[in-house]
Amino acid sequence: MGEDLTTSCLIQGNGQVDIVTGYNKGYSGNKNVPRGPDKEQRDGITERMTNSIRDGWISCSWRRRRAAEVEGQLWDLGRDTYHIMLAQGTVSEGRLNKHRAKLISGDKLGLGEVGLVEAKSKLFIILHGSFMIAAWVCAASLGIIVARYYKQTWTDNRCCGLDQWFLWHRSLMTLTWLLTMVATVLILWELKGLSKTFHTNPHTLLGLITVGLCFIQPFLALIRCAPTHRYRGIFNWVHWLIGNSAQILAIVCIFYAVDLDKAELPRPETDWLLVGFVGFHFLSHLLLSGLSCLGEGSSSKSGPLAMRPMGRHGAAYPDYEELKRDQPGSSVRTFVLCVYVIINLIVTAALILLVVLAPTRYISQKYNV
Repeated sequence: MGEDLTTSCLIQGNGQVDIVTGYNKGYSGNKNVPRGPDKEQRDGITERMTNSIRDGWISCSWRRRRAAEVEGQLWDLGRDTYHIMLAQGTVSEGRLNKHRAKLISGDKLGLGEVGLVEAKSKLFIILHGSFMIAAWVCAASLGIIVARYYKQTWTDNRCCGLDQWFLWHRSLMTLTWLLTMVATVLILWELKGLSKTFHTNPHTLLGLITVGLCFIQPFLALIRCAPTHRYRGIFNWVHWLIGNSAQILAIVCIFYAVDLDKAELPRPETDWLLVGFVGFHFLSHLLLSGLSCLGEGSSSKSGPLAMRPMGRHGAAYPDYEELKRDQPGSSVRTFVLCVYVIINLIVTAALILLVVLAPTRYISQKYNV
């Protein structure tokens, strides 16, 4: 919302219901318009007819002049058409606070028209949020964990000459790339360019960086050098750094998305789900790292397995094609992965459900006026 004329039905500090004209000045908040003497009607309202409060619901009715000049701008409600916005929120000392629940008509309408008003579709916003959550909370997290801890698991079950971990990693990261690119196109189409919140919320900037890192990652993988090449260790570190940086930035982006008006995500439910996922993901890494160290000790090899393919003593170390046997403790690692997959899917489904139903208090998208 910005540069909009508002009429609010609100409860003042004395407990009385009042009707107040306001003006949304950019994105800096709502400014009340002085009423002035009765003959001036500076706020454009000619008659405050009825107002009441019953069972926690407030209602108001009023008459407004067809044309009124507010904040130096002429509002001709009888001739021009406007988007109709319906919002609910709190009030402090007679001034509107930032509201979390709102609906906006899909088309501009004349206030003299009578009929069905349909809210603007949020399909692209819902798809953007859902795809990004599915990509980075679910697919990317699983893909990174499989590549880091499961190089020596299921080594007897190869497919098309490739190890199981590599097939799962490639499939999950390809899914991450596709979902991210589609989600980016959808939100750019919806907003007709960059978000107006670019300078007020880091979500857009961090999101663009994440998309950039995600975009180049598979192309770098396609031009990787051979496992025995002397620069293979450098490639592995760069590949690891870009992938993990993209995932971390993506999760931070989702945290910042909770503050976006268009997302309308509920607080603190979304925050707690995200914090719970981050904590669970960290503990899973910690547990799997401990299991890898125990497995390395049992097999009398030095250095953690997860980092070995990135080079040792300045020389290339055999990559996944040459790891032929299961590391001790593979059954325990498989059990941990199963638990991780189940909890990850539950958290992902819950977050997507919050995106789809947001705002949860307003499921219906149509109102008669």
